[in-house]
Amino acid sequence: MGVTVRKPLIARIYWPGKKELAYNDVFIDGEAGSVVTTYEGNHFVETGAFVRSALVGRGHEWDDQNRFNNAWDARSSHAMELDGELIGWLTALGLGSVSSAASGAGYLHTCKPVPIATLTQPPSATIVQKQTDEALYLKYSGICIDEFTISGKRGTGADSWLQASWTEIGSGAVVDGSGVSTPSTTVTTPIKFSEVSVATIGAAGAINVIDRLVDFTFKHGNNLQADKGYLAGSSASASPASIVDAAPVRQRLEYGDRRGSTTLEITFERTRSASTERTNFRAGTSWAIVLTCPGKLISGSTYETWKLTIPVAKVDTFEPDWDDQSGTSKVLLVPDYDSGTAAPFKIEVTNARSALLVAAA
Repeated sequence: MGVTVRKPLIARIYWPGKKELAYNDVFIDGEAGSVVTTYEGNHFVETGAFVRSALVGRGHEWDDQNRFNNAWDARSSHAMELDGELIGWLTALGLGSVSSAASGAGYLHTCKPVPIATLTQPPSATIVQKQTDEALYLKYSGICIDEFTISGKRGTGADSWLQASWTEIGSGAVVDGSGVSTPSTTVTTPIKFSEVSVATIGAAGAINVIDRLVDFTFKHGNNLQADKGYLAGSSASASPASIVDAAPVRQRLEYGDRRGSTTLEITFERTRSASTERTNFRAGTSWAIVLTCPGKLISGSTYETWKLTIPVAKVDTFEPDWDDQSGTSKVLLVPDYDSGTAAPFKIEVTNARSALLVAAA
C-alpha cells in the first residue's frame, strides 16, 4: 500500500509596514505584523564565499584546512499571488519611495523609484522564516529587493489573480528568531486582473483597451551592487568561535545602474480594421499607460487596488503572432523619465494599512 508523504510548508513572518532604521538593524521581535505560508523552494539560501589557498594540503593533493570564508550571503527568490497587504510591502520596498494619505475607507500609497541623489541604497527589512513542522526560526536582516515582476492575465478564478516574483538579497546575517510572536493568520483576497480592471493606452484622452488586453508583465530591477557591500571590520559575531564565524556580512547594499531595467510587456488582441499599436510603434509615438486592478472591498466603496501609471513609454519591440492565427500582438515598452511624475513611472496601492516603510524603533 502506497503512502503519501506531504512536505511541510514554509512560514515567513513579515513586518509589512516597516523598514529597518538603518541597514541591517534587525527588527525587534514584538513588531511582527503578518505571516505568509509559502511552498518548497521559496526559502532563503545561505552561502559563504569559501576560498582555498594556492597551496595543496599537507603532503597531498586534496583540500585540507586551507579554506577560509571571506563573506556571508543570504538570498531568496519567491513567486506567489498578491493581495493588498503583500503588494504594498513588495512595491514600497522594491521602489524605495512612498507617500501615504487617507483615501475613502482606506489609504493610498504612491510608490516611485527613489532618486539615487536622495538615497544611495534601498530600504531594507527583516524577515523570519521557519518550517511549519519544526521549532527552528531564522531571522534574516538587511533584506533588499533586487528585482520584482508583477503580472496578470485574462481568465477566471485563480487564473486572473495577479502574480509576483521577486528576488531578495540580505546582509548575510542570520540570528535566532524564536522570540518572534507569530501573528494570527488573516484570510486575504488576491488582487485580480478582471473585467472591472481598467487599461488606458495612448496620449491625452486615451481609450480603455481592457477588452483587447490579454496579459501584461511589469518588471523593475534595482541592479543592487551585492559584492560592494562588504566593508573591513564587519563580522557576523562579536565573539566569533572560529575563522568561519568571523567572516564579514554586508554593511551596505547600494543601487546599481537602473536605466533600462524597467519594462512592461503586454499582449493585445489585434483589431481587424487597423493596428493602432503597430502604427504608433513605426511612428515612434509615445504611449501613456494606466493599468488598474482591483481587490477586495475594504469598506463602503473603497477597494484594495494596484494601479500602474507610465506617463511616457516608447515601444521597443512589436511582435505580431502569425503562427497560430490567434490575432494577438506582443508589445514591449520602456518608460521614459517624466518630469511631472518626477520618475519614469509610479505605482499606487490602496489598502487598509495607514503607512508603509515606517522606520522601526
